[in-house]
Amino acid sequence: MKISSILRIGVGALRSFALLLTVFAVTLAFVLTGLRHASEEIWAEGPRAAEEAVRRAALCGYVLDGAYPPSYAALCEQLDPDISDRLFSVHYTAVAPNLMPEITVARQSAST
Repeated sequence: MKISSILRIGVGALRSFALLLTVFAVTLAFVLTGLRHASEEIWAEGPRAAEEAVRRAALCGYVLDGAYPPSYAALCEQLDPDISDRLFSVHYTAVAPNLMPEITVARQSAST
């Protein structure tokens, strides 16, 4: 074989490899961007899901006892809504036994 034909094969293979590497890098960038976006959505969804769990537990307390639990501690003692105290802070204010309490769930700050 002539050296020029070997070089042509080598250059063609090098171009194919460069194209393959570029396609791989672009695909990887799209995947990583999608994962980051999904992770941010899951992180933002946490407090809302925790608040819904507390609301459902309070409603169950109302159905069982005919009155909403008077405090978050009483709610946890009776129904255990399974909310992580390390991740979320729950503000539960009972207005009246027959009215849904004011419930707010916030993510704990990193320093706590």
